[in-house]
Amino acid sequence: MPVGEKLTISACQIASGQGREQEPKMLQLLVKDSGAGMSEEVRRRMFEPFYSTKPADLGTGLGMSIVQETVAALGGQIDVQSQEGQGTSFVVQLPYSEIHDEASEQTPWPAPSAHNNHLLVVDDEESNCGLLSDSFTRWGYRVTTRISVNAALTLFQSEPTAFDLAIIDYTMPYVNGVELARQLRTRRRDIPIILLSGFTELLEKEADTLTVVSTVVHKPLQIAKIATTVRKLLRDV
Repeated sequence: MPVGEKLTISACQIASGQGREQEPKMLQLLVKDSGAGMSEEVRRRMFEPFYSTKPADLGTGLGMSIVQETVAALGGQIDVQSQEGQGTSFVVQLPYSEIHDEASEQTPWPAPSAHNNHLLVVDDEESNCGLLSDSFTRWGYRVTTRISVNAALTLFQSEPTAFDLAIIDYTMPYVNGVELARQLRTRRRDIPIILLSGFTELLEKEADTLTVVSTVVHKPLQIAKIATTVRKLLRDV
């Protein structure tokens, strides 16, 4: 965001209805900026998959679509208001629930790996690579990350037996995760592959997805679920 512009983030609890005392609570998140805003056409189309106002090499046009699908999967809703020259406001409303310590203590968490397995993580979002790398390294795995398909393929071609498992994001520029998995499997047919995706409907168009990858884990990222899946796949190898 340009220097001098303002970004405001706030959160509060609201009732989901109009004044009725027993209405369930909602958590409302407001993200507002004083930037350039957007035209009505851009605002209307911003949640469409692959729609972007950026050059093709600077984004996939999937960010806001993933946000909308994630909010919907959590039982919430998202609204955006914007005018050119007057900034943009996003309002996200999510069902609110109390989380007690004893419940979180009962959540199973994967034990560290005892075998020093080597994972290849491929995601064009560096933050996702960092999160997965930090988590699995802490549990005793060796982790190598790449943020582009070409870099991952070059590495894998040079050392196809160096990795015990690959974790691949589905939505990446130029080549999607299913095609990358296909390329990896042509070089080593027995490599276990986990595909991460926030787009169920897009995956349905890839008829052979489950013949190319070992399993699909849906976004948003749930590290414990991914770790449990990794351990299961490595046990089955």
